[in-house]
Amino acid sequence: MMRRGIQVGPIRMHDGGAHSRRTEEDRMTMPHERLRAIGWGKELLLALQRDPVIPDPLKAEAQLLARTYPTVDRLLGLIHTGPCSREFPPEAAQSIEGARGLFEAVQRGGLGCAETGHDVLFTLRHFPLMGWAVSAANAARIGRLDQWLAADPDRDGRDRERFDGSQGGPPP
Repeated sequence: MMRRGIQVGPIRMHDGGAHSRRTEEDRMTMPHERLRAIGWGKELLLALQRDPVIPDPLKAEAQLLARTYPTVDRLLGLIHTGPCSREFPPEAAQSIEGARGLFEAVQRGGLGCAETGHDVLFTLRHFPLMGWAVSAANAARIGRLDQWLAADPDRDGRDRERFDGSQGGPPP
């Protein structure tokens, strides 16, 4: 059975029993992984503009998206504002969703140099899916944006260092 493009069906267990489970659960993204991927998205938008193999119309789209793309600091600020933060910035949501579409187009077309292809692959792994912005906006309205975005608990608050561009892009 297909649900939102995800295979759903029985899984055979070692004891011979069958249990239904969505394969989506195996690929769940944690809030800190999503925030990290959004940070990589900003870096990737800038890299696409510099890649000599990317067609000019896609470079122009990357440039437009980068202008309103949210910084990780801005998103962390929304999370730490607490229940007072009742709105996910619409321009940030549009930029994130637009970036997803652009990254998928680059990936589908096999565009860009080898490094770009690698960066797109790693960025999309935990990048928000299309339609995510509506869920994030709803979560912000009820004060639960932290269910969608979070600082990396393993990095002891070092997320800002990672995303300021001083340590490069996605992992090699």
